[in-house]
Amino acid sequence: MWRHFAALFIYLFLETSVNGEDAFHEQLLLKPLPSGKLLSHFQFIIQSDVDFRRKEDFVHFNLFPQSLGQVISEYGVQELHVSLTQGLWRIEDWGYPVRSAPPGAEVYAWFSSDDSLEKRWRDVTNGLSGLLCASLNSINNAATAQPQQTLQPEGLDQGNHSSRLRYAILPRETVCTENLTPLKKLLPCSYKSGLAQLLHAKSVMDGAYRSLALHLRPVCQVPGETGCSELGLELTLSMTLVADLLSYQSTPNWSLMKLFRHQPRSACPLADTSRILVDTTDNGTLYTALLTPEPSGVDAITLLGHQRTLAVYDLLQVNASQALNIIWKYSSPVAYTKVPKPIFFIERLATGYGDQDGGVVVRLHNTDPTASLSLFYMESILWHFRILLHTMRATLNGQPVDLWSNLMYRAAKDRKRPHLLEFKLQLPPQSVLEISMEFDKAFQIWNEFPPDAHHGFYMSSGLAHIVNVHSANTSGLLPLPNSFTMPWQRRSESLIVHSPPLLIMMPTPDFSMPYNVICLSCTIVAIAFGSMHNLSIKRFTVSSPSAWTLKERVRRVFGRISTAT
Repeated sequence: MWRHFAALFIYLFLETSVNGEDAFHEQLLLKPLPSGKLLSHFQFIIQSDVDFRRKEDFVHFNLFPQSLGQVISEYGVQELHVSLTQGLWRIEDWGYPVRSAPPGAEVYAWFSSDDSLEKRWRDVTNGLSGLLCASLNSINNAATAQPQQTLQPEGLDQGNHSSRLRYAILPRETVCTENLTPLKKLLPCSYKSGLAQLLHAKSVMDGAYRSLALHLRPVCQVPGETGCSELGLELTLSMTLVADLLSYQSTPNWSLMKLFRHQPRSACPLADTSRILVDTTDNGTLYTALLTPEPSGVDAITLLGHQRTLAVYDLLQVNASQALNIIWKYSSPVAYTKVPKPIFFIERLATGYGDQDGGVVVRLHNTDPTASLSLFYMESILWHFRILLHTMRATLNGQPVDLWSNLMYRAAKDRKRPHLLEFKLQLPPQSVLEISMEFDKAFQIWNEFPPDAHHGFYMSSGLAHIVNVHSANTSGLLPLPNSFTMPWQRRSESLIVHSPPLLIMMPTPDFSMPYNVICLSCTIVAIAFGSMHNLSIKRFTVSSPSAWTLKERVRRVFGRISTAT
């Protein structure tokens, strides 16, 4: 009888797996950067027919990770974005990344309703903290902002209101191998096969820049006459690495074996597409390089108004008995030239001196000679830095301008919420907008300082959202052949850029004083109390030498001789 039940269970399991409409795509982008560096961007996309509005859809899972699905269904998450980054992406030298991320941890999410938002936000960050093995549970109300206009949903707009958006950033958070392993476990094939085999811990941590990201958004599965009749979810897991090739070899030549200490033998068996893309746009113009073996094909993609050429290696066509080792070798010595500045970039400086007063200067650059840029710029600043809004000054190409009508400001409350500044700006061609303001440095309770208190406090990165930008110096992947992204869903080309964080020295007490007081107090107690304690508990007896036996006399004589020697 039990055999019939087992056969029925296996049949139902296979039927559910076959009927599921989940899809899995994996891609790896390799792009040579100036100064001998190499960009490696891993992207794993899971597309599921789960509707986030129906909790019963999250009972059975196919390719979508169950641990994440339980978190988003329990707390009503509609769209989620998480990034953990170590290092600073240098836009002026490397161009724009596939997706911008600030140093540290960045988390923001839209919820499906307004009920108990603060509690659900705390529960989501606590769940993500355990899921990714990160310190996201330290996100509290004092670090949480509510942007009104800078951030827009990337998925299907189902009545997303800014009141349902929560945003937080932890600039001190770092990326380690303990974050990499949970990410790989979310993949359908884990790290057993496919491109995830290349995510070797030592190769990841050796890079000059590393960024781990998780992005979840609702997408349309079946379009209707007036909109979308059936929704789905798209989960994107990515890992961005920048390797400094010239730090351990004399030439910028590279291969998969040198980069990742491994060679892919096959794609993930559950993957619909599995590709390695090599950006060859500048090959033949800025340099000449030989790529072996021959790619499966050559494709092109248009990013921010400019076309880029990609050599495509399809892992689904690779012979499992022979590993794929892509080799990039320059035919002649590489001459590094000055990289053209990007269309838009941000400079950020700290001003002031001493432990009481400080300031910040932000410069927004538009280097386009003909086109203006429309953008939103947001600053979320912790309450430790008490912004003096009346000191804000703005100049455009050195001439004073008025930004008060374009500013949305929400003041901070000590230990309750951060400052939030959002600017709606229009940058003319070839212009530099400079915004400066001053702040007071707040005194804090001793237990609010981090373990390395004298290192200083970080002012988190600012965020700029530019609409309709065109730039040739960017990176990107091929679009996926799926039915979830419909033409009416596509937004105009936009770009998100983060500014660098600032390290600010704060008034810090002398934490060595408690240690000195403890040592001094313990010494005094040990000397005074110890002596009094010995005198109070010891018994003094008089011993008469005449009562000693012969054995005791001999022992005492030999004892004195050994002591003297």
